[in-house]
Amino acid sequence: MKTILLPTDFTKHSQQAMKFAIHLAKRANAKIIVSHCFFVPNLDINTPVDILEDLYIDQKKAAEKSLMQTCQEISLHKNSKGETLQTEFIAEQDIPFVEILKLIQDKKIDLIVMGVEDHKHLFNLLGSTALHVSRTSSCPVLLIHEENEVCDFNRVYFALEDVKEDLAKVKQLIPLTRIYESEISILHIDPLPKNEDALEAMLYQKKQYDQLLSQIVQVYKHYPNIHFHYNISDETFQKMNQILQADRPDLLVLIHKERPLMESIFHKSVIRQFLKTSPVPLLILHG
Repeated sequence: MKTILLPTDFTKHSQQAMKFAIHLAKRANAKIIVSHCFFVPNLDINTPVDILEDLYIDQKKAAEKSLMQTCQEISLHKNSKGETLQTEFIAEQDIPFVEILKLIQDKKIDLIVMGVEDHKHLFNLLGSTALHVSRTSSCPVLLIHEENEVCDFNRVYFALEDVKEDLAKVKQLIPLTRIYESEISILHIDPLPKNEDALEAMLYQKKQYDQLLSQIVQVYKHYPNIHFHYNISDETFQKMNQILQADRPDLLVLIHKERPLMESIFHKSVIRQFLKTSPVPLLILHG
């Protein structure tokens, strides 16, 4: 991990996200790029161009001043080599999620760390920046809420709906979890078997999953601390929430998948619910 993108709007949740970004950058010896998008409204179609240009300059200067202060705060910290954290800032007049997606490519971003004001903003507000970025980002997105405490990600839960299809995506976690030598628990919940045949099928499937995980672990012989966390329940979300409350992992990892329009409107997936209610930081991978 070499470059972390920290989009900010200078609010409390963005400040908390900055603390996480600093914590990660110190351990990974990574650079932090701080970005902010400002908006200059077109007050009237007859507004003179020179007035709009003055508004643009004023907004850009104000954004750059705040960004410079953020970078100065970041530069007070040193990485594991004892070097001052590298940082730079970018201020642009643009739609935030458009600028973020552009920066991913232009700056070769490895991880995005974003603050989220509260859980409901992720899916209840149309046009949420966090929602757009988590849906379309080509790199992992770490979502931080104001109440999340900064800590090492020693215990990571990776929740999978479709184990066979998505288990291999654990490789996307390795650059982050290697920093902390994290324990990765693959969290999967099967429904209660209705009869003996269903129980046999579930046990057979579990055996296949174990074999698949063994093959993946062989690829990462230097990183063997990956295992399954199996559970059985017909109430998947409630069971997962119960597990999180009881075990208190340091990070929950979810895979965001594109769904057909009508399904995306009506489908009440476990992932959608946890994006709104998870008590721990969320790392979103794009499926």
